[in-house]
Amino acid sequence: MDVRISGNASDESRGKVSSRCGERQDEWRRISIMDRWECTVCGYIYDPEEGDPVGDIDPGTPFEDLPDDWVCPQCGATKDLFEKLA
Repeated sequence: MDVRISGNASDESRGKVSSRCGERQDEWRRISIMDRWECTVCGYIYDPEEGDPVGDIDPGTPFEDLPDDWVCPQCGATKDLFEKLA
């Protein structure tokens, strides 16, 4: 299917817009499919969309990418004491 865009935008600028849109869609897709994890000790929920401000973890960080020494900000439990929520 051939789609033509009318207007004054150059082919180069249209490519940049398309590229940025694709990158943003990939980012949203990655964030939206990240799993939340629950601490089995205290019930704290790690939500990747929020990150962990106490532990200096940026929003958008999947649980799997947390540092090995990261602990629950509420009770200090280690990562191995968290379970993935369905």
